[in-house]
Amino acid sequence: MILYVIKSSVVLGISLLCYYLFFRKDKRFLFNRAFLLVTLALSLLYPFLSFKILLGQSHIDNIHLVRIGERLTLTSMDPVIEKDFVNTNSNEWDLGRILWPAYFLGVAILALRFLRNGWNLWELVKDSEHLLYRDHRLILVNREIDPFSFGKYVFVNQSHFRQGWIGDEILQHEQVHVDHYHSLDLLILEFLLVLYWFNPLFWIYRATMKANHEYTADFEVLKHTDRQRYCHVLVDHLTAKHYSVLGSKFHHFLTKNRIIMMHRIKKSRLKFGSGILLSALVVFATVLVLSCTNDQTSLSTIDQDDKKSFNDPTVFSVVVDAGHGGTDDGGTHDHASEKDIVLGIVNAIRQLEVAPDIRLSFTRARDVTMPLKERVELANGSRTDLFLSLHINSHPNKEPLGLEVYYSELNRDHRLSLAYSREFAHTMEMKPTSIKRADFLVLKETDCPAVLLNIGSMDNAGELAYLMKKENQQKIAREIVDTIVGISKMI
Repeated sequence: MILYVIKSSVVLGISLLCYYLFFRKDKRFLFNRAFLLVTLALSLLYPFLSFKILLGQSHIDNIHLVRIGERLTLTSMDPVIEKDFVNTNSNEWDLGRILWPAYFLGVAILALRFLRNGWNLWELVKDSEHLLYRDHRLILVNREIDPFSFGKYVFVNQSHFRQGWIGDEILQHEQVHVDHYHSLDLLILEFLLVLYWFNPLFWIYRATMKANHEYTADFEVLKHTDRQRYCHVLVDHLTAKHYSVLGSKFHHFLTKNRIIMMHRIKKSRLKFGSGILLSALVVFATVLVLSCTNDQTSLSTIDQDDKKSFNDPTVFSVVVDAGHGGTDDGGTHDHASEKDIVLGIVNAIRQLEVAPDIRLSFTRARDVTMPLKERVELANGSRTDLFLSLHINSHPNKEPLGLEVYYSELNRDHRLSLAYSREFAHTMEMKPTSIKRADFLVLKETDCPAVLLNIGSMDNAGELAYLMKKENQQKIAREIVDTIVGISKMI
């Protein structure tokens, strides 16, 4: 989700920049509207397509399950599988617990606002007088409002209309909004703002689209009206009131810019064409860079043959995830933190040599904050064979916990996840050993087998002292790599 928002925002931001540089002051308003709509659609659809279509799905298939069933057998020393689900509470969820409620609160507020405005418009249409006047479908409202349009209707104050205070220029302006279906643009943008209220680019985009609507309507009115007279009409209505944010209003804070735009001269075809070409190149380059800088290239990797691809069926690829990081310390005891110890183990893994048919990649190789969703998306984008997340347990009883190996039955390849979990539990030396089910996000939402290792306890003095030593971190790293090598040979 985070990567989607980032990529979408980058494309939308670059598109808006191109619009403001090349087209905002140009009088080809229909093209400008099309540019805004197309780039909006591109910004919303491109990240989705890049994740789901360009990168494709994981290449794990049933042949892996058949072979692992034939080759991977358990001895009497295999650990017991605990049937109870483990509580998935973790420090890594703290940020999500804050952000998600805040997001949904914003969605609820904007949705209520959207529904309220829609209801207000419906009441105006239902309770006010309807009048067909010179091909305009007028709604005569008994309230102090500024003329505005929505859908097929033009809303005006009944008293002002009866007294002749609303000139034909105003009605023609609003009729342009109706004829050009500007309300559809506004509905789309208002709906998107409900979902993306936190993104300032969408608010800027809505203001930009509204300005284009006003310029378009002014341009059409000037085909039949003297420019100076029309400018005086705009100034005369600066003190009027408006009603609904959903409607296309006759005037708003853009009045000054509208008057300036009326006096502009249309750009030459050469400048306009150059703007189109440069915009297309910039937007295309942005999309290309984001496509090339996909999830797998953002991983910090080590492998013995850089030419080998994640898609190569002869290569067993593993994404190793150092839990927590950055502002998220994980478990802590005195001056020791979980994030530093697991990063030490990961860096020890990076120093080990592996066979050419094994590719190791890492979600983080330094102390940086990385959301859980981003870790999952990186693994899914790299088409990996195994996602392995490293953690250290914390428990108030301070007893030695040994090695806890977790898998999730909600994982699409949960049978392989269990088989790999058994191999880690059987091969690694830290005891006691147990295998547990837990629906951690990094286990259930990956598109490949996923295993989480809780290596020792931060609250047990003996295990913490063991984990703090560099030579022991290197020993654990070697056991992990050896287990991976063993699994790869069984497939």
